[in-house]
Amino acid sequence: MTRQEFFARIIPGAVAAEDHYGVPAEMIVSQAAIETGWGRSPIGTNFFGIKKAIRHKRSEWKVTREVLTQAQINRIKKDLIITVTPRSDGKLDVILRQEFAGYLNVMAGILDHAYLVSSLGDYRAHFQRFKGDNDFAVYVRGVARVYATDPNYGNLLWTIINQRNVLEACETERARG
Repeated sequence: MTRQEFFARIIPGAVAAEDHYGVPAEMIVSQAAIETGWGRSPIGTNFFGIKKAIRHKRSEWKVTREVLTQAQINRIKKDLIITVTPRSDGKLDVILRQEFAGYLNVMAGILDHAYLVSSLGDYRAHFQRFKGDNDFAVYVRGVARVYATDPNYGNLLWTIINQRNVLEACETERARG
């Protein structure tokens, strides 16, 4: 998938989700870019790597690589873990089978992502703070700490959010609105 094809597939839904939930489209687009390699490897119609939860009726299994602490590993069913390798930072590289949310279409996944990062669990407090102080950078880093196991996820997310092509594509779609 080219960058333009990725934008065509994600940005209209991201702007619609922004209108509905208030989550900035640039963050939605950037998380989809990180989680799929700019659309090269989504999990079916799940462009966000969202794990299956009670609210999801469909699911898909996939083998993934995660950076986890021992405490996090201890909460995973042992039959899902394939390998564990120590890292120099004290964390562990873990290869495991995971069950991800399945969606009828990409738009359903985009809306679920916006709902997740605005309304559920630890994300809700970060979103409420963002709505009060409008500090997008703090919101992004707060979401990143909850969303991903990679300690560099927040920096990568912020870098992609601020790429000119992402900013311009989102602004162009908003102008069409």
